Amino acid sequence: MRVAPAPSVALVLALAVSVTTCRLDKLIHPTTADRLTVSPDSLRDSAHVGSSGDHRLTVFIQNADGPTLGWTATKSAVWVELGQYSGSTPDSVDVIIHPDTLSQTLHQDTIVFVSTQTNDSVRVPLRFAMLPAAAELAVDTTSRVTTALVGNAQPDTFSLRIKNPGALPLTWTATFDTTWVTLSDSGSTVPPHDSTSTVVRATLRPAGLAVGTHRSTIAFAAPGASGSPDSVHVTYTIIPCVEKTITPDVIDTSAIALSDCGAPQRADERRDAEVGQRQRHGP
Repeated sequence: MRVAPAPSVALVLALAVSVTTCRLDKLIHPTTADRLTVSPDSLRDSAHVGSSGDHRLTVFIQNADGPTLGWTATKSAVWVELGQYSGSTPDSVDVIIHPDTLSQTLHQDTIVFVSTQTNDSVRVPLRFAMLPAAAELAVDTTSRVTTALVGNAQPDTFSLRIKNPGALPLTWTATFDTTWVTLSDSGSTVPPHDSTSTVVRATLRPAGLAVGTHRSTIAFAAPGASGSPDSVHVTYTIIPCVEKTITPDVIDTSAIALSDCGAPQRADERRDAEVGQRQRHGP
């Protein structure tokens, strides 16, 4: 004779299934679940008195527990601005500092991030030191990456702007470490709070450079100025010529330019890919 299972067995099985679907982290550590975290946990920076340039720092907001959390942020100081004051994790926030009106001392504020789900908060202290007035060197370009055909006779010229957001004048000089780089000016003086008037033209000359990647560094120095030295890194890649196939009886009206390949048998003369085909196959 078959005996039906006891009801208590089915009840135990049902309980076992329901337990496996629970958030065990919430049961074991309910105070750490859905916890807002902010990195870094403190912010430090500095500027010179009279500096006209804003400073920008970034904080990253996450939920230590994984799922998305909403957040809001507040600050107190008028010289602090946040890129956004609310959002959801994972997220990042720019902290923008305006030092132009600050006196020479240590300035402090606290940015408070609050979870909209749990109301837990994270306090991020901010310390911003104002240093004595000084010149500040800043070059608006940090790198130049370009290419040219082998034998190209067309120089590549670009502009570099030398800035001084500081409160004192600066005198700068520039040097470079290769013969295929030239500058329109190797040094001058930039007045305080100037970001527009000093422009240097850098020229890259590909003539004589072999196929491959060539690198150079243009170094700027301004004694006594913050931000000095500063550098512009140049990467100049010389690529080989590749001849294109031409179609018989089709007229090509393209012209040969200085930026075309050099003629391999004639120094200082140009050729383009299709001219090379005509030379081999005839008109």
